[in-house]
Amino acid sequence: MAVIDPIKVTLTNLEEEFYQEIETPLFPKNKDLGTRKISLTKYIYIERSDFSEVDQPEFFKLTPNQEVGLKYGGIIKFVEAKYNPNTNVLSELVCEYSTEVKPTKGRIHWISGKDAQRVEARIYDYLFSHDEPMTLENPFDALNKNSLIIKDQALVNKKILENVKHLDHFQFERVGYFVVDYDTNASIQRYVFNLTINL
Repeated sequence: MAVIDPIKVTLTNLEEEFYQEIETPLFPKNKDLGTRKISLTKYIYIERSDFSEVDQPEFFKLTPNQEVGLKYGGIIKFVEAKYNPNTNVLSELVCEYSTEVKPTKGRIHWISGKDAQRVEARIYDYLFSHDEPMTLENPFDALNKNSLIIKDQALVNKKILENVKHLDHFQFERVGYFVVDYDTNASIQRYVFNLTINL
């Protein structure tokens, strides 16, 4: 699992030293191909887009009035949202964690602070926003300003970086397929992942 645009979540009802090891499948659709271990701790990170301050009928993630399941884990319930006092940008969520087994509208991916390593994720999209840019008077007017978005605060599980090589490829659950860019330099702890196919 990887979190491309992370928001910190503090699980307020867990102790500082809480640590739980969870065995998860390497390939979710084929559990016979092996497992890996991830850890659950008091501090985790989820995708910023997996939280909404407003309840919406078709939003199956975390809201102030809607619990959400953690993939391979329990359930989190919203308690409080914290904002950066200088920018008024959401900086942290405070939630309660429960191991209770019950249905939720959705399950989201996450990564614990203990497992997380910061990387750069490059998200690619179409170069042009028009199907046939050469038919336009000025094709450059149709350049897609979002053809490359760089997320330099993305997080991956640091275990996958131990022997990572250029052009190694990974599927990050619920996000997409990524390949290791040549800009990666393990000697200075710089890791760059390029999106090849989103989900």
